[in-house]
Amino acid sequence: MSTGVTLTLVSVAVLLLAEYNGWTRLRWFSKPLASTGFLIAAVEWGATESTYGLAVLIALILGWLGDVLLLPSNKTIFLAGIIAFFLGHLVYAVGFAVLGLSWPLTLATGCVIGTTSALIGWRLLPQVPTKLKGPVIAYIIVLTAMVAMAVGAAVQHQNALLLVGSVAFLLSDMAVARHRFVTKHWINKLIGGPLYFGGQLMLASTVTLTI
Repeated sequence: MSTGVTLTLVSVAVLLLAEYNGWTRLRWFSKPLASTGFLIAAVEWGATESTYGLAVLIALILGWLGDVLLLPSNKTIFLAGIIAFFLGHLVYAVGFAVLGLSWPLTLATGCVIGTTSALIGWRLLPQVPTKLKGPVIAYIIVLTAMVAMAVGAAVQHQNALLLVGSVAFLLSDMAVARHRFVTKHWINKLIGGPLYFGGQLMLASTVTLTI
C-alpha cells in the first residue's frame, strides 16, 4: 500500500472519531491530513507524467483546498469551498474529455443523472440560503456533467474506478448537502467522509491511464 493511501485511511479513521465526539481541533488536523494523503498517492502513481495525470492532480489540489475551506461554519468561507470544488469537478471533466470518452453514453448518462439531480435540487433549494442558491445550482450542474463524463471515460477505457470513484464523490456531496442544509447529524459525515476520500483515491489511481 502506498504512503499516500495509508495516510488517507488512517487520517479518515481519526477524522470520523473526531466528528463523532465533536473534537474540533482533531477534526481540523485530521481532515487536511487525509486530503494530503490522496495528493501524495496521486504523485506516487505518476500524476506528473501525463496530461491527464496533471489534470487529476490539479482537481485533487482544488479538493484539498475545498476540504480546508469547508472546515469553518462561516457561510462566506463555505461559498469559497463550493467554488473550489466546482473548479475541481470542472478540471476532472476536462481531464476525462482529454483522456477520451464515449460521447453517446456520456450524453445518455447525463440525461439520467441530470433528471435525478434536478429532482434533488428541487427538494434541496428551498432550504438553501438565498446567497448560495446560484452557486449550488451551478455546482449541481458541473457535478452532474463530471459524473456523466466519468462514466463515458470508464466505458471507453474499461476502467471501473472512474465510474465508482465519481459516483462515490456524487454521493458524498449529497451527504454534505444534507448536513449543511437539511439535518445536521454526525451520521452524514460517517457516510460522506469515507465515500469522499475513497472516491478521490480511486480517481487518483486512474492517472496510470495513458492518453
